[in-house]
Amino acid sequence: MKNKFILGYSIIASAFILFAVSFFSFNLYREYSFGESRTNTNFIRMVSRIKSTSYQNNLYDENYSSKLVQAIGNFDDISFIEIKRDGQTVLAYPDADGKTSTTKLTKKYEDKNLIRESTLEIEAGLYLLRPISIHYYAKISFLMILIITITTVILIIYIQMKESEEVSHSNIVEKDDDFFETEDEKDIDDQDDFEDFGEESESEESENIAEESENSPDSSEANTPAPEAEKVEEDNNEPVIEAKQEDEAKSDASEPNGLFSPVTGIGWESYLMTRLENEVSRAIASEMDLALFVIQVPDSKRNSEIIKNTCNYLAIQFQFKDLLFEYKDDCIAAMKINMNLDEALNFADKLHADITNIVSTDDKKCFIGISTRSIRIVAAERLFTEAEQALCHAREDKDSPIIAFRADSEKYRQYLDENR
Repeated sequence: MKNKFILGYSIIASAFILFAVSFFSFNLYREYSFGESRTNTNFIRMVSRIKSTSYQNNLYDENYSSKLVQAIGNFDDISFIEIKRDGQTVLAYPDADGKTSTTKLTKKYEDKNLIRESTLEIEAGLYLLRPISIHYYAKISFLMILIITITTVILIIYIQMKESEEVSHSNIVEKDDDFFETEDEKDIDDQDDFEDFGEESESEESENIAEESENSPDSSEANTPAPEAEKVEEDNNEPVIEAKQEDEAKSDASEPNGLFSPVTGIGWESYLMTRLENEVSRAIASEMDLALFVIQVPDSKRNSEIIKNTCNYLAIQFQFKDLLFEYKDDCIAAMKINMNLDEALNFADKLHADITNIVSTDDKKCFIGISTRSIRIVAAERLFTEAEQALCHAREDKDSPIIAFRADSEKYRQYLDENR
């Protein structure tokens, strides 16, 4: 999903940058292609205004130059202009030498008229591609590229933060694995010490009995073997030993030994609440969401192939087996970090469809109850109760096998404000 998003964004960003460059190039080409007709029209209009001003004002009038400037109007199109009357320069822009600097982006125009028995000469160079237009279109293209660049930088920072959170979470999982392995090793060591203590006690008792029998006056009679009695005792002890072995085998299968159950391959039910409390505390501290799923395949046994296949499938979907736990005989509890309620519902739809395919061969159904933290400071027991109640409603609702508990965030904020 992440790779598809990055690929899609890269295509959109590249298209946006290409559009910005094309926008800049097209508008400059368009203005240059129409530059000759535009400058010709502007020069004719400018000459008409200058002639009109010259008719109305005397050459030696003090305001004659300023009147000519007003007649010219906009200087954005003009590369240079020089106005002479009777050979005398009346106005030069930008200076008298500027008219010599002509390029392929400018076009030179000249006009000569007789005004009140005086000769009016106008020489001007007009831009075919105006600098102000280059600045305007360059500014727009630059803003387009700047927006996509800032968006890309923000996206890169966000992806790096997400990856760092995933790495930190995997480190936390490894620490939890080490913790449970250490506890298991401790239990095994305690059991070994207990067995050693039992063997020492038995050896001491046997030594004491031997000493008493030696010191007894009837020790010779007491030590006389009784083969028939011993045989009877051995026969009587055989069923007792077999019963003990069966009880030990059952207890080994039902009591936690290690991090994962050998029957289902996921976490023991007795570890469920402890791990949920840790994940809820971590989510509250990191201000992240946490989704809890309780998945049930009714009338199934924990050691059945249906439950085993379902557990194997969920281990792939949830990626971390230590976030999956046995619950009752036919339920599985699963946690998903940093997933809100809407995302959890979409994810549950996929889970339900796939699990239904797995259990359909045995005419079984699948029900899912969901609850999320949803910005609340909620206890693990409360979160689990919400998910379990949602599962109960899912079993009762014939039309919806997936039910999610949705907390009212507005009422929750109001509750917090009132209790501060």
